[in-house]
Amino acid sequence: MSSYGTNDSEGVATPEASDNPAVDPEVIDPEDTIPPGEGPTGPEAEEGSASESEPKQEPKSKPSPPPRTMADILREQLEEKERQLHEYIAAYKEAKRDMDGRLERVRRDRAKMIDRDRKQLATALLAVLDNLDRSVASMTDATATEGLKMVHGQFADVLTEFGVERMEVLGVTFDANLHEAIGMVPAHGDQRDQQIVHVDRAGYLFKGELLRAAKVVVATAP
Repeated sequence: MSSYGTNDSEGVATPEASDNPAVDPEVIDPEDTIPPGEGPTGPEAEEGSASESEPKQEPKSKPSPPPRTMADILREQLEEKERQLHEYIAAYKEAKRDMDGRLERVRRDRAKMIDRDRKQLATALLAVLDNLDRSVASMTDATATEGLKMVHGQFADVLTEFGVERMEVLGVTFDANLHEAIGMVPAHGDQRDQQIVHVDRAGYLFKGELLRAAKVVVATAP
């Protein structure tokens, strides 16, 4: 314990020296002191000190886009309308090509059907024309022959309008693709080999294609 002494000269009491001279006169709270070895040490302490010393970097924010003006909005709308217009034009052209192709196929099919029907009709009428040919060849009366020839010509003209064409084969060289030989005779005079010297039945073409072969007699040279 401390004891106070008396100063003989001034009569003022002064604290006497403490029993423990190592203790500082200032009072120290034991809780404020950190015992050795209990504080943060090692890498954690170093990281803490480094983080405290370095300034914190805030994340960079993306720059905001510039504000859109009315001109920008109208420009985008115009570009969108132009894109739609090009799409519509391309679709129209594609549809038109498809429609034109369909119409062309329909026209071709229709023309083929018409030609087929005309060929069938012309083939049936050729028999009538053959009878007219025989009648004209057998008649002796000139007046009657002229009238029959006129009817024959009118009939042949109608067939020509249908695309039927009579082949002139007398005197030409025999062609198995166009002619049908029904007989052969020896060539005489200026006749050459394989020359058609007689036509028994006329042959006809329909638009350049064989409709009916001609029946002919062919000369043969020795």
